[in-house]
Amino acid sequence: MNLPDLPSSWSNEHSLAIILLIVTAVDGQIDTVELGEVERRLDALNPERSVASVHLAQDAYEYLLKVSQLVEDDAELVKVVRVHAERVNSFISRDRKFQALNAILAISEVDEDIDPTEIEVYKAAADIWHIG
Repeated sequence: MNLPDLPSSWSNEHSLAIILLIVTAVDGQIDTVELGEVERRLDALNPERSVASVHLAQDAYEYLLKVSQLVEDDAELVKVVRVHAERVNSFISRDRKFQALNAILAISEVDEDIDPTEIEVYKAAADIWHIG
């Protein structure tokens, strides 16, 4: 699977936003409760740029729509998570990695139904970030 190129202006926060949005997509339905949690978690990850979080989420959502046309199943979405977790691995602190993992769990739980693939997303990011 060849992923669409990321715009050169994109930051590490875009990759984090993509990872969080994938959590909402792997259970087969993206609902407003999950999207609201993504925005709250992006604000928490980027408190100095909370206004920009909405734009991050929109950019990441548009990218995810392109990716969704290329993937055949949830396992491939987990591979996309691995790509983006690797992309930010050297550039974000261990604390931010923990915050991102907590965000993944919070988004997974917000609809009160944790999909097994949501757990795989968490494991993929934790594995790459060496947090176990």
